[in-house]
Amino acid sequence: MSTSAHPFPLEHEPPYLIRITMAGDFDGDAIHALFDEIDQLIGEQPFWLFHVDISELGHASPSARRAGAERIGKTPGYSLVLYGGGLAQRAVSTLFLKVAELFSGGREVVTKFAKDRDAADEWIAAEQRRREAAPSG
Repeated sequence: MSTSAHPFPLEHEPPYLIRITMAGDFDGDAIHALFDEIDQLIGEQPFWLFHVDISELGHASPSARRAGAERIGKTPGYSLVLYGGGLAQRAVSTLFLKVAELFSGGREVVTKFAKDRDAADEWIAAEQRRREAAPSG
């Protein structure tokens, strides 16, 4: 479990997987702290896997949205699955994912909304197998 400066429960499952619960309201500093921790955990990996629970997602300030777009644009290719939350959380997350696509820079970026945690677990496990089997990781 994370002990970092950001408010998000985070678990690392080596080598590639990061599980995050986006909880409460947050600003750009929290997002930068989150990505700083992620960089330390998996920064050298050829791809990243994100498993994100948005059921407790609150308000993301404009600085948080900017920081998220800036930092996600500097990652290697990644697969990201989101689950939980209602219409408002999914709408905010969809906007973030669309902005992140703009910053993909040709990297392989695959995203999915799953119906629940079990479906998210299945999808991210399949993505890990697929990426590990790919010639470039």
